[in-house]
Amino acid sequence: MSKIKTLFEASEVDRGQDKFDFKEEFGKIPTSVMEFDKSKELMSYIQDGDSVTVGDIGMKSKASLSGQALRQSIYIPDQVVFLLKYYSRDNDLILDPFSGRASRSQMCLKMKRRYVGYDIDPETIRLNEQLSERNGFKKENYTFHCGDGTELEHYKNDKDMFDMILSCPPYYDAEKYSGVDGDLSYMNTKDFDAKIDNMFGHLYRLIKPSFYENDETDSENKAPIHLVAITVGSKRDGKNGIIDMDYMFQTAARKHGFVLWDRLITVNRSALTAFTFRRNYKKSFLCKTHETTLFFAKFE
Repeated sequence: MSKIKTLFEASEVDRGQDKFDFKEEFGKIPTSVMEFDKSKELMSYIQDGDSVTVGDIGMKSKASLSGQALRQSIYIPDQVVFLLKYYSRDNDLILDPFSGRASRSQMCLKMKRRYVGYDIDPETIRLNEQLSERNGFKKENYTFHCGDGTELEHYKNDKDMFDMILSCPPYYDAEKYSGVDGDLSYMNTKDFDAKIDNMFGHLYRLIKPSFYENDETDSENKAPIHLVAITVGSKRDGKNGIIDMDYMFQTAARKHGFVLWDRLITVNRSALTAFTFRRNYKKSFLCKTHETTLFFAKFE
């Protein structure tokens, strides 16, 4: 039976070659199930008090319980920072087909990555641009396109261009967004799936290929793995049960040649759990408190 090779041999640690402290870098040893806090420092990059920079972009018409207007859900900046630290490098070129409320754009730029973002909604693009300017990021490090992130028209003739793709599409129609022409959150399930399938064809062309073999064993010489990282959830469709984005996205990605490389389950905190658990119990399903980030790689 062959011996399992550890990341760092004891002799390497003794010689001081293991200079990478995982707990210092990430707060704890990264695992396949994690929970992220919304730290005030990082949230400040995407919040602007009552100023006109944010305005009414991303406001729901009403909350399901109180009837008061609430902001749409955001991607936790602390999670973006972790993904960038763990799966990418300084100066990497990151593509985001669904820029949303600026968590990924602002954290990419803060973490010294270059960012290309798409969004179908011109107001959402304006928000990302204004926050990037307000936060003092250099304009040469970011590009925003108002357009269809499943088509990526500006890069139709490019190949092997991006170091990482990091995004979070709508969870079908679970939360409605702008409503402009082409907004996935207003599409039926069949049309939504067709758009995502089309997107994976473009992503396979645009992501750089990965190379598994690497003779180096220390963390500063990682194998060049270039990942498509997409966070997905699920929705309930009455008696039709769960529509599982995890399954659908894996199926579409494999169709176009991707390998499922990693999976991160993120534990979420939801105030709605206290109000919905009785209904869920009566219908015999559990309260949903997680999202999944799927990581795909292209090997040639």
